[in-house]
Amino acid sequence: MTPQKTVRVVVDRIDNKLAVLVDDTNRVYNVSAVILRRGCRAEGAVLDAPLDDDGRPLWGDARRNWDEERRRLKAAGKQLEKPRAADNRTDPPY
Repeated sequence: MTPQKTVRVVVDRIDNKLAVLVDDTNRVYNVSAVILRRGCRAEGAVLDAPLDDDGRPLWGDARRNWDEERRRLKAAGKQLEKPRAADNRTDPPY
């Protein structure tokens, strides 16, 4: 059996019932938020949506990927720690 192909997106924001989804290549998808499952409508949620035979995402079948969401949050936290360490330097600001 061939594994089903999916697209992974992050819910960037919800504006007036429109979900703005962004994939890892920065492609933006504007999708009616009501199509998404209730648990998939949170800003910052990582979603995996299966693709139909023509390669179009099936947004109504998208599932929240909690493991990937936690991994990305952890990685973002590590990135945020780096600037804080640089802010603790004793050099004058000029």
